[in-house]
Amino acid sequence: MSRPRRFALALLAIGVAATSACRRVPPDSIGIRTINVGSEKGIVQKDFDAGLYRSIWPFESWDTLPRSVQRVLFSNRADQRTVDDAPAIVARTMDGDAVTVEAVVLFKIAEGKGHFVYRDSGTGDEFKRRARELAGPQIASAFATMKTEATYKDEPRRKALDDLTSTLKKMLLNQKGIELVDVAITNLTYEPKYEEQLEKQKVNEQKRQLEISLQERAKQQGLKDKIVQETDNLVKQIQIDKTNRVTEINAKNKREVQAIDAEALRTADGFRAEAVQYRAEKEADGTRAIKEAEAYAVDLQQKALGDAASNYVAYQTALFYPVRAVQMSSFGVDWLNPMALAQHVGAILQASSGGAAPKSSK
Repeated sequence: MSRPRRFALALLAIGVAATSACRRVPPDSIGIRTINVGSEKGIVQKDFDAGLYRSIWPFESWDTLPRSVQRVLFSNRADQRTVDDAPAIVARTMDGDAVTVEAVVLFKIAEGKGHFVYRDSGTGDEFKRRARELAGPQIASAFATMKTEATYKDEPRRKALDDLTSTLKKMLLNQKGIELVDVAITNLTYEPKYEEQLEKQKVNEQKRQLEISLQERAKQQGLKDKIVQETDNLVKQIQIDKTNRVTEINAKNKREVQAIDAEALRTADGFRAEAVQYRAEKEADGTRAIKEAEAYAVDLQQKALGDAASNYVAYQTALFYPVRAVQMSSFGVDWLNPMALAQHVGAILQASSGGAAPKSSK
């Protein structure tokens, strides 16, 4: 055998040996390592994540468990069940009536509990069957806490399911190292005689709910009508109050305007009366001033004329009184003597020497 061929065979042998000394853990799996010899013989108390690990046989060996979510089905439909599933659960209520329960339980190996599950259940899917065996009786026990009538009512059934979920979650984790993801009741089947009774009860319950709904609707309609009527009354009252308020404001404004007008008239009448009085006073003052001026002028005239004043008066009298309107006695009057005539009407004659005027003969 040639040297290059021997070298290739040697490399191949080394590769085979190296491959056989390693173990790969896939990403969707949990690695379980077991030591076969020595003082540490047994399952290593640790979960191994995905990767390549040393594997020297016969000193140690490896195995895996699924990391993904697993399912257990309780159903009477054979076409849906697998080898790990089970038929539907027949539960008994508090009344002793049989109820066939179909359910689905979802779970997975808890974090860090793979080696615990492997020690308890061994290799393969045995842990699924352990979880199924634990979940079935618990589902039956949940219905044993309810009366038959309560099993089809949402609120009691939901409460029972919540209690079942809480109890089953603790049991799976503590006893089997399995984490419960969800549990769902997919179908309930009652005994034929009770099924008919339940249907009647459902119809009666629906009628009762319908009657309650109609009553509530009538009540709400009454409240609506009441609110509408109260709203209409309130709107009308607001309109009445608005009209009254406008009327009141208009009347008040009118009274205020009338008061202002009356006050203005009183003020104008007062000013007018004062003006009339002032005018009368001024006219009286003017008349007095004219009279006083005339009197003063007459006085000055008289003072200026002296004795001639009588002659002026006589002259004015003779001037403005027509002769035909004056009747005088012609006795003792010398009508042909002008001096004698003037003296007769009131003239005062003075001598040329400045003496007194001669007395008229009688």
